[in-house]
Amino acid sequence: MKQQEQKNITNPMSRKRKKNHWYVTAGGIPVIILSLAAFGYVFDIHYTVEKDPHAFVGGSLSQKHVPQSNRLQDTTHSHQQRPQRAVDDDEAVEDKHAINNNKKESLLVVTKYGNIRIVFRPDLAPESVDYVKQVASSEKPCQTCKFHRFEKDLLMQGVMKHSLIPLNTVFGKCPDPQFEVKDKSKCPKHDPNCGCHGPIMTKGMVGWAAGSAGGPDWFINFFHKPVEWWEHQHTVWGEVQDDESFQTLHRIQSDCPVHKTGGLNMLDEKIDFNLKLE
Repeated sequence: MKQQEQKNITNPMSRKRKKNHWYVTAGGIPVIILSLAAFGYVFDIHYTVEKDPHAFVGGSLSQKHVPQSNRLQDTTHSHQQRPQRAVDDDEAVEDKHAINNNKKESLLVVTKYGNIRIVFRPDLAPESVDYVKQVASSEKPCQTCKFHRFEKDLLMQGVMKHSLIPLNTVFGKCPDPQFEVKDKSKCPKHDPNCGCHGPIMTKGMVGWAAGSAGGPDWFINFFHKPVEWWEHQHTVWGEVQDDESFQTLHRIQSDCPVHKTGGLNMLDEKIDFNLKLE
């Protein structure tokens, strides 16, 4: 009987001690949960590597084995990088456009009377060719592109320039290393030293007028023989070679009246033209 009473007495105390023990250990539950989570993550890596030995790359999990939450974070980061990649792509397109222009071999001069195709001659004046390509490929290439002079069976002259592109200042190559000026008294005012800037011009050759290195005045020569009296004073950067282009020149000659101004034959009505690289 006494033992039963003693048991009844001690049991409440025992329950109280157990209750107090619960309060003490409850504070350690977060630690236990974190420990279990860490153990589970390590076990998951171990299990992943055991299934796929290539899952661990460079000391970390490969992208396909990264936990989903981390994957979402990386995806968000990659979206933030997309604008930068877009800028790089635009720059690449611009670079590609410039490269493509450099590969263009001819210039198409478009008029209402027909087209004139000029084949570039970088072997004679590479700087002039580059300049013409810049003007032709700009957003508004023909701000003042007009033909204003026409000498029958000799030449047609016009203007080609762009306000944002500085004129070329490098003359063409002299094809004759033995060139020597015999009589400077006969040199033109625009070239008092009779410099050698290009070949003796033959039919179809295109160059800068007035012996300049970059215009803006330029002309197409279609005289039937080499123009010896011009000597080497003109920088030549192109050449007309096809019959269709020469037919356009003859059409302008027959259809467009001219008048004399200071000894030159000027067109009564200037002819607009556009430029296109081909």
